Amino acid sequence: MSAELTIGRLRGGYCVTWYEDGKRRRHQLKARTPKEAESEAVALFRRKQIADKPLGRTVAEIWEGYRMELGDKPTAKTIGYTG
Repeated sequence: MSAELTIGRLRGGYCVTWYEDGKRRRHQLKARTPKEAESEAVALFRRKQIADKPLGRTVAEIWEGYRMELGDKPTAKTIGYTG
């Protein structure tokens, strides 16, 4: 991961913050525990990185994005054997 993610508090909940191109990016999380916040923050960051890529993605990039979205689920491991 190229950016440093920071989990913080925002409006009674959690948020994730990182810097990209000299600008602060901050997003409120739905998580209610620090462990949930960490997992959600990484997934959100990865989704944002994929969404910011120009259109015309390859199937391999979309497949990898889906695999990352699965996180720690067993399917994430087995999906690596397909495609």
